[in-house]
Amino acid sequence: MAPARKRSRKKPARAKKKAARRGAPKRSAAKRKTARRSAAKKTKKRKAPAKRSATARRKASPKKSPAPKRSAPPPLMRLAQKIIRMTQGPSFGAAEIRELYQPDARSIEASGATAQGHAGLEEKMKGWEQMTAGMDSAPRNVWTGPHTICIEWDSTVTMRDGRTVRLHEVAVHEIKDGKIQSERYYYDPSALAPPAPPSSLPPPAPPGSLPPTA
Repeated sequence: MAPARKRSRKKPARAKKKAARRGAPKRSAAKRKTARRSAAKKTKKRKAPAKRSATARRKASPKKSPAPKRSAPPPLMRLAQKIIRMTQGPSFGAAEIRELYQPDARSIEASGATAQGHAGLEEKMKGWEQMTAGMDSAPRNVWTGPHTICIEWDSTVTMRDGRTVRLHEVAVHEIKDGKIQSERYYYDPSALAPPAPPSSLPPPAPPGSLPPTA
């Protein structure tokens, strides 16, 4: 009989690894510490980026463009607004006349009456105040040209005799160096005239009747 063969026992893989570790030189504590740090850094890099805070999102969001500024009205329109504001004021006297009118300005009413210069305009305003107790005016339309301002007015005038008159008026102002040089007013002058006194004559007889006998 053939001699019995000895069975060769293979070492398991785990045992080989243990043996390899036993034979490998031991790393120093400093090297192990460095290895742990590098491993920790790699782990941090793999992590998902943190969400940005609300402040960071606001900073990153695009800034809204500012609303366009309103352009200033042209010089003549600004003067027209000034005329309206001062006309609707509680009084219109010497200070307002000097601020709005040239020294040699001329003002022509619808009746044909004309006032010249600051002094003439002041006398005109005194006559208006003696005739009226108050006036409430509102501009309906405003137009401007190269050197002209035109304002359409709707007014309610309270007369000194107690009457209330509705007055529709158009004022045309010629401008020079930022002030009124001349102006014209268009309205019905009869609307402001006092009522006619009652007649003392007897009313006319109807047609076909006999004249009264003495």
